[in-house]
Amino acid sequence: MTTNITTFTPLESSFVERGIVRRALLFQRDLYSVSILELEPNSKIKKHKHTFDNEKYVFVDTGRVEVCIKGDSHELENNTDKKMTVLAIKWV
Repeated sequence: MTTNITTFTPLESSFVERGIVRRALLFQRDLYSVSILELEPNSKIKKHKHTFDNEKYVFVDTGRVEVCIKGDSHELENNTDKKMTVLAIKWV
């Protein structure tokens, strides 16, 4: 039996507009990475531009998917009273 331990650390403060946002890096290679983001209630990742990569968000609770392509900007806000968990996939 294999046990995976995922370590969450605070997201870099320059990306956080408000609240508590944590990130656990699951996998990283030269061309892509996969992380889990946790946004506590009333937390927000500020609007930022993807200059060198693309990013896909998969919302764990709903299965909804959002994609930000290279050159575009996006943000992520949890305006609910429950923790939001998002799978974040980045690629070049």
